[in-house]
Amino acid sequence: MRRTRLSSIPLSALTAVLLSTSLAAGAAAGSPAYTSSTAAGAVTEDPAGAGKLLLMLDASGSMLEPDPSGLSKMDAAKKALTGVVDSLPATSEVGLRVYGAPVQGGTPTPEACADTQLVSPIKALDKAGLKAAINGFVAKGETPIAHSLEKAIGDLGATGKRNIILVSDGEESCVPDPCPVVQKLIGEGIDLQIDTVGFAVGDTARQQLQCIADAGHGTYYDAKNADQITASLTKLSARALRPFTLTGTPVRGGAD
Repeated sequence: MRRTRLSSIPLSALTAVLLSTSLAAGAAAGSPAYTSSTAAGAVTEDPAGAGKLLLMLDASGSMLEPDPSGLSKMDAAKKALTGVVDSLPATSEVGLRVYGAPVQGGTPTPEACADTQLVSPIKALDKAGLKAAINGFVAKGETPIAHSLEKAIGDLGATGKRNIILVSDGEESCVPDPCPVVQKLIGEGIDLQIDTVGFAVGDTARQQLQCIADAGHGTYYDAKNADQITASLTKLSARALRPFTLTGTPVRGGAD
């Protein structure tokens, strides 16, 4: 199913984003399930059904470039991810994979194109450990998106609801197009949702990331600065960890 693409996240959206995160945290803490009525019955939030979330971050050399806020794109992304970790429900299962560190980039060598690391395995939320992992690497390498996504499938395990949030500031540098890799994985029946965030990207990178999100039944967001990447990541992580199930009897239209 093709999801709506959003060109950017305005700063005014932060209030709504933080509210949705608070609802998710309350549900995880044991508050009653949230239910809203619909024509077909009800949409019920089931905290026990939360899935696994893998954050994937581009650590290629281009992430050292400044963003409009004055931070490097790497520092802006790390700041955003740290804020996301602080807002996650205590019962979350979250991990972090990076690509482009520690192998020096500049030329897409076999070593650089295999440069992807699971710096924090998916497990029960350890905020201090996850934040240490976020801040424990330096951007310097290439952009092996396709290879990293293939490795991410193993990170997430074989069952359950699985979500990837991929942040990149550039296009794939090791294969012509990473999108067919995702299309193949989804075509093999893997239950997976991939959301992507393009951080100050050009047209080619935007097209690749949009295609990955479409193939992965997710959403693509543009982020032009530190505030927008924070808002995007907070919104996506809250949504990924708030599972909903439909209950009730479908309503069918009559002849009139």
